[in-house]
Amino acid sequence: MSQYFVLGVLGLTLPSLISQNYHELGLASPPLSPGFISKSMLLRIAVTPSLADVRVVSPLYTLVTHAFHHRDVRHWASNAYALAVVGTSDTTPGFVSTFATFFGGVLGGVVGQAAWATLLLRPRDQLQPSKLGTFADIADSLASAVRATIASVSDALPFLREQHFVLCGMSAGVYALMGAECVALAVRLTANLRALARLQNRPYRDAAANAEIRRLKDAIVGILSTAIGHAVALGSQVIAVASLWPQPQQPQPFALIQQQQQQSQSPFVFDESVGYAAHLGGFAVGLCMQLVREMFL
Repeated sequence: MSQYFVLGVLGLTLPSLISQNYHELGLASPPLSPGFISKSMLLRIAVTPSLADVRVVSPLYTLVTHAFHHRDVRHWASNAYALAVVGTSDTTPGFVSTFATFFGGVLGGVVGQAAWATLLLRPRDQLQPSKLGTFADIADSLASAVRATIASVSDALPFLREQHFVLCGMSAGVYALMGAECVALAVRLTANLRALARLQNRPYRDAAANAEIRRLKDAIVGILSTAIGHAVALGSQVIAVASLWPQPQQPQPFALIQQQQQQSQSPFVFDESVGYAAHLGGFAVGLCMQLVREMFL
């Protein structure tokens, strides 16, 4: 039944995708107007350094509908492929459970990205007094004073601290299904290992037992290979979040800052417009929902 859910979700993503590429498809007009997509399929959230001040700027239904809109064909194709792989796995629960996990992950992704955005707005610099020995030092001190003044005014007027970000895409829901599958794989791996141990401890094994041992070993290899793939995908999101985390910086002459930026060449380049924190939030929701199912249902 989960295959029908995957097909349904992919079908709901097609109108906005076709609308963005209607010229290339030879259509006279898009099925959905740009104004409709902007209003009804883009989730806009205003954040401040306080998580309590987060608010949804767009209509509330965009908390769900933003999952059916993607930035471009590449964005859609990557999410569609991931959904087809994870959503049609033999460990995927039924239609209702898949529905709940997917949209729970979508909402969890919103919370994760909003929480991440509030952390990014919090001051990371530790301003320390420096000696006014050069023009660069004087400029740094003046810049620090301006930043402190702006911060005090922003504290008095909260709306000045707001920053807006936009979310679209179903990747958080896909990561929720991945999190649920990780729990299901762990349960299946434990059961297979126990069954394998019981068979191997038999004093006598017939042909049927040996065939079952081979089947269990193959199943364990398959589970581990899938788990490794999920670990790589999740690890890349953790690395992305860690690499984009702002580091505290001390006041330094501008020339020295330029020199350090030129010397630091990171092997990873991450797109800051991607909701990596939303992916982790969706994964956490799917993981927790599947744990509840395994323990209580």
